[in-house]
Amino acid sequence: MHDRRFFVAVTVPDDPTEEVEEKYAESAFGRERQSSDEEVPYFWDARGWRCKTGDVILSFEWDEDEEAYVYDNLWEVQGLIDRGFIVPLAPIKTAFGLKMTKTDGRSLAKKVTRIVEKGEIDGETNLLPIERFMSLLSGISD
Repeated sequence: MHDRRFFVAVTVPDDPTEEVEEKYAESAFGRERQSSDEEVPYFWDARGWRCKTGDVILSFEWDEDEEAYVYDNLWEVQGLIDRGFIVPLAPIKTAFGLKMTKTDGRSLAKKVTRIVEKGEIDGETNLLPIERFMSLLSGISD
């Protein structure tokens, strides 16, 4: 997987600011959504992520009710807005021939929670190359 643009996002969800919503609405992605009434998901506050169109992101987000990270989805980056600060996404079912099931997602989410609890990564907003994530997983037992 080292030659693939495959990342893992670990985030705490929050609502976008008005400025973010305006920038998104003014973009081609926002205009497309307005014309189709289809909501296009996106990450924001992602400037340091250095992702590119076509990158794949396996996403986990903090769930207050569960008090743990949960599997969000497998996404493909559709483009970049505001020099990469806003990252529009499209859901995908497979990445590089690998299918992500809900069971897989739940299992990995438990491990993400443990990785954050151990202080291996920041649990706020983090984008990790898949190799780094796999390395961290190797230190987590079931």
